[in-house]
Parts: sequence; C-alpha cells; structure tokens
Amino acid sequence: MIGRREVMSIAVGTIDYNFENKEDKSQTSTAESWPQFCSDPQNTGYAPENTAPKSPIDKRWSNDEINLVRRAPSVVKDVVFVAGNSEEACAFSDEDGAERWCTMAEGWSTPAVTGEKVILAAGGEVCARSTHDGSEIWCFESDFGFSSSATVSDETVYVGRYDKETESGTIYALSIKDGSLRWSVDGIGIKDSALAVGTDAVYAGDKQYVYALSRTDGTELWRTEVGDARQSAPAVTNDSLYIGTQEGRLYALSTVDGTERWSVDVCKAINTSPAVDGSKVYVSGWLGRVAAISAVDGELQWSQEVDGTLFGSPIVVDSTLFVPSIESGVLAFETADGTERWQFKTGEPIIGSLAVANGTLYAADETGTVYALSHGDPDGFFGLSSTDDLLRIGVGGGIAGLAIGTMYKLFKRAFEANTGTDSGKQH
Repeated sequence: MIGRREVMSIAVGTIDYNFENKEDKSQTSTAESWPQFCSDPQNTGYAPENTAPKSPIDKRWSNDEINLVRRAPSVVKDVVFVAGNSEEACAFSDEDGAERWCTMAEGWSTPAVTGEKVILAAGGEVCARSTHDGSEIWCFESDFGFSSSATVSDETVYVGRYDKETESGTIYALSIKDGSLRWSVDGIGIKDSALAVGTDAVYAGDKQYVYALSRTDGTELWRTEVGDARQSAPAVTNDSLYIGTQEGRLYALSTVDGTERWSVDVCKAINTSPAVDGSKVYVSGWLGRVAAISAVDGELQWSQEVDGTLFGSPIVVDSTLFVPSIESGVLAFETADGTERWQFKTGEPIIGSLAVANGTLYAADETGTVYALSHGDPDGFFGLSSTDDLLRIGVGGGIAGLAIGTMYKLFKRAFEANTGTDSGKQH
C-alpha cells in the first residue's frame, strides 16, 4: 500500500522531472536548425544531426498571427520564420510561439536563413530581411513572379522565376551580401519547388528536362529529358540526383553527366520533392501514396496508402519519415518498414513541407496557424493544460490534488502498457 509520504514523493518527483525537462530543452535548443527548404542546399530533406519528437505527441504551442501559408517554416537560433501568401512574413519565438516581428513582405516561399538575413522570394522580387526585426536589407526585382523558394549556399542565393504564359522562366544567382546579380540563365521554368545546389553545379527541373548549371557562371553542363518535373525539386546526395515527375515516375541521374541510373513508376503524380537519407529515397504521391525506394537500384522497399492528398514534401529525422497531408495533418512513419508511428491532425490542410529541430516538429496549415509539436502528454501535465491550472489545483486542493492527478496518470500509463491500448492515434 502506498502511503502519504510515497504519494508526496511521487508528486514532487514528477514536478521536478517536468521542470528539469524544460531546462534541458532550453539548454540544447540552439544546437539544431532547419534553415531552408528541405533543410540543406542539396534539398535532401534529411538532417541526421537533428532530433525528432517522440510519441506521444502534443502541441507545445500554436500561433495564428499569419495568413494563408503554403510553404514550410524555417528554424534558426530559437526563432521560427514563416512566410504567408498574404504578403506577410513573421518570426516567432520557439519557446512559446510569441511574435518576435511581422512585416509586410512578399512571401510565397520557404524562408532561407543565413547569418543575420532571411531570404524571401515571391511576387516580382527576392528580398533579404533582418532576422532581428524584419527590416529590409536589399531587394532584387524581376518582371515576372518568383515561384520557387530561395536556396542559399556559401555566399550566393539561387532562385528561379516562372512565366505562366510561356511556361518558361529564368534561374538567378545573387550575392547574399547585397543582392547583386552574379549570373542568370533564361529558358528554364521551375514552378513551386526549389533549386538544388551541389559542389560544382546548380540543378533544376522544368516541364521537360533536368538541368545542371555551373555554379560559377551558369553555363549549362548537361540536360536530361525526364518529363514534367517543375513541381518536384531535385535532391542531390553523393553523385546522384533524384527527382519526381507529374507522370508519377521517380528518376535517379548521375550528377556528373546526367545519365539515367534507374527510374521507377511510383504513383499517378509526384508533386513533392523526394527525401534522401543515403540508403533510401522517400516519395509522397499526390493521391496518398508514401513509398521508400532503394537509392542504389530503385527497388521498392515499402509503401503505404494514406487518406488524403499529399502536396508537401516529406522529410527524414531520427529514423522517422514525416509527411504533411491536406486531410490528415502530419503523419510519421518508421523509415525501416513504413510502420505508422503517429499522426497529428491540424484540422486544416498542410500544403507546404515541414521542419524538425530540437525535438520539435514545425508545421503551418493553409489558414496560417503555425504549430510546434513535441513529445508530451496529449492530456496535459496531470491532465492539465497549463502551469496556471497546476497552480490553481496546488492552491485550492493542496498536495492531495497533485497526488490524485499523479496517481491517475501513473495507473493509466501502467494499464495501457500492460493491455497494449492507447488513448490516442499515436503508435
């Protein structure tokens, strides 16, 4: 039989445990980042040094300050950057989601953060703004709209514009320092995706070809015909490039000369960018298929059919594949065999990709609500939703209130562990 002292010890120990967890998180929160679309200039969507949230998943905070978000957030130095389709860009505190700043800015892209600049590409301009207050540092203007997210590598910003009438466009390389033009190449129209940047080349896909351009001056190094790849940003790792097409086919090409290594039909249409962790290529298809393909020979490793339409690109962290969904919110799968780990329903469609850092997943739904999801109790601390609730029970009910809540939670978890049941849609 558990006595009063044991109950008090459990309650106090649980409080100490939760506060220690919060302190640990704050101490490590600056170690990881997700600075641009799919994490890196190569668009791999893979961050091996980052930590992902573990099940059970809870909403750490949300903020609905911004409107109409269709791109992924970026996370750097305890700040979450988001750009909306309503000519607005905002920075939020990673600690609690509080607004750091919001500014009127063209922002139809995933923010690319480098140093003290955040790069936004949309409308007819690419702009660098201060990460501290959102003030404009420089802007580069074009006659046509930029429809791709900027990719930053070393001291250069790479971005593409798209002309709907001609279905063509231009690739630009800009100085990160002042936005001055380094080079441009006409005739390549990427749409709703991003450029991949390797050691020596910049890679892009348009309605017919995949191109490799010299990083130095934009000279075309090679092109390979694959079909319509305007909406699937290429992912580059080692000496291979992976890209999907509107016809539903995934290609692996040599980055050296563009020769096809393998190709495979995955689904009816691939509107997302593949994620690559070295051994596997992960693809989410338009009509709800998620698949893992061998990066070596294109053999199917596993596939899952999910409810809903998949438009945002998948990402990989901590042996977990995260997939945004229009109907299902965020889905998490084991990279080894495709077993679903958990899902979190946001209530509104997620059109863009995701970001993961410091044990937290960041997502933004189409209405503009930004979410920070992390490991936690979906019912709240002792079934409570905030520290204010904890204080009210502590004052009103004394230690008995804490003890009852603690014992209930412990028995509930023990019951679920022994019976194999779970109170939520998390695995």
